[in-house]
Amino acid sequence: MDEVWENLHASRHWGKYPAEPLIRKCMRTWRDPAARAQTRVLELGCGAGANLSFFIAEGFQTSGLDGAPTAIRNARARLSPIVSEGQTLDLQVQTFDDIRFPDGAFDLVVDHYAIYANPVDTITTTYARARDLLTPGGYLYSNVWGRETTGAATGAMIEPGTSKNPETGPCADMGISHFFTHAEIEEQFAGWSGLEITRRTTEEPDGTFIEEFTIWAQN
Repeated sequence: MDEVWENLHASRHWGKYPAEPLIRKCMRTWRDPAARAQTRVLELGCGAGANLSFFIAEGFQTSGLDGAPTAIRNARARLSPIVSEGQTLDLQVQTFDDIRFPDGAFDLVVDHYAIYANPVDTITTTYARARDLLTPGGYLYSNVWGRETTGAATGAMIEPGTSKNPETGPCADMGISHFFTHAEIEEQFAGWSGLEITRRTTEEPDGTFIEEFTIWAQN
């Protein structure tokens, strides 16, 4: 894990609000509260627990990992008081290179702008590991940046699409960032079932352009 993330979690107050696209997709997929109570969720790079707070509130069984010890401490402090009787909350300091949860343990694995912060070889092995963690028919939800995002071609380019410390845009000075193409995502998820790729673009008032991909795939 890039040490920049431990420093960021130690200096910024992150993790209050869950991602709206994630909420919509999950609530459409698991409408029944009884089904949610049996659904096991793992978030990769959970940070301070913004998305996990949503899963806990809706009755899911929740786990999370992050390479930054400060993030896990903040998540435990925030989430432990809202866990209901019968729910699980398992938060662990782990890096993507050493994910120690058991294979087939989860019905949903979530990546909300965490996997992108790695070189391509780590991204590839992490997606493969995420698939191992899923039950047959389990789902992966992932958000990543697109190649058209402001700053994608700035900083020290260590490989195609991967910058160390982009100089501008949403990933500026945040360590390694990989920016995806649609074709690259399709290649990463070849062999998965039910692949859905949603592209969103936003232009901010200051001229910053953001390209994002939401990925939904089934084991």
